[in-house]
Amino acid sequence: MESSSEQQIVLTCEDCGEKLILLGTEEDWRSRRAVFVCECGQKLTLDGSADEEILTAS
Repeated sequence: MESSSEQQIVLTCEDCGEKLILLGTEEDWRSRRAVFVCECGQKLTLDGSADEEILTAS
């Protein structure tokens, strides 16, 4: 049985500190040009002003 690793990207809102967890690879999300809106209304993107952290879980 092969073990696959799943990637998680954590976006953190600079204004309120809310964290958004994205499942999948960074390339998948970049290809969608995804924009997320935090509870406080701040826009979070992979390229924007969000504090981005990439985690890998196996």
